[in-house]
Amino acid sequence: MTIQYRLIDIDGDRSLSVFVEGQLVVANRSSHLLFDNIVEGLENGSLTEREVATMVSSVGRAVEKSVEGVSDRISFSEDRSELFFDGEKVNNTLSRHILRLLRERGTDGAIPWVRFMEKLAKNPSKLSRIHLYSWLESAGDFTITSSGDILGYKAVAADLHSLHAGREDVTVNGRIFRGRIPNPVGAVISMPRELVADDRSVPCSVGLHVGTFGYAHNLGGNDGVLLLVAVSPEDVVSVPSHSASQKMRTCRYEVLGENRDRILIESASWDQSDWDDDDWD
Repeated sequence: MTIQYRLIDIDGDRSLSVFVEGQLVVANRSSHLLFDNIVEGLENGSLTEREVATMVSSVGRAVEKSVEGVSDRISFSEDRSELFFDGEKVNNTLSRHILRLLRERGTDGAIPWVRFMEKLAKNPSKLSRIHLYSWLESAGDFTITSSGDILGYKAVAADLHSLHAGREDVTVNGRIFRGRIPNPVGAVISMPRELVADDRSVPCSVGLHVGTFGYAHNLGGNDGVLLLVAVSPEDVVSVPSHSASQKMRTCRYEVLGENRDRILIESASWDQSDWDDDDWD
């Protein structure tokens, strides 16, 4: 039986996404000791699904990296009670979440969120960073990948083209389209950030739309196709308030695959005691 998998390069690192035993699992070359063995086994067909699942989840994960070893911008106080970004102390929803994960789940649990924080810091808009918190809160048990990207969902038509037609140019794997946009599996889809509507009070406007599982599932109905997509925090532009913050406008996403079931990899709900509406600056 053929095992479905994808290899992608992210920020100089290789990431493996593979469907085994009905679930999507992810591993990165930089943080998994058995990464090359898994890829080799997948390429030559010598591994079973059970073997792949066992190897991916194995505690033989790399020579354990410290969180500081993953990021040159984030550091901690000696007792791990304070987080510093570029040398400045940070005390907000995300920093408290990372510190809590360090206490409860150790280094492996915190590293995806460290990468998330780094990417979020690259988002040029403070309002966009604040809006993103609203989307994550609405999503509930949301999911991020080990690379710090958000897993979201997109409803498309049966031909894998967008449900609605736009008038702006959208790039799909380097080719420019206008109107109904194709969303083939593996495609990187983008448009100029300055064209994406950043006013969250406007319900329907220009942008690449990604939703929570429930929002996308309802939008697509029985005849549509539900896509699993990855969005970097730096590419989120706005989160329209009219949809109860269940969709976001972004300038770039990657299509990971078709999926009718909700995927949870690195799942974590915000601790409500940590929540602030506008504390990222």
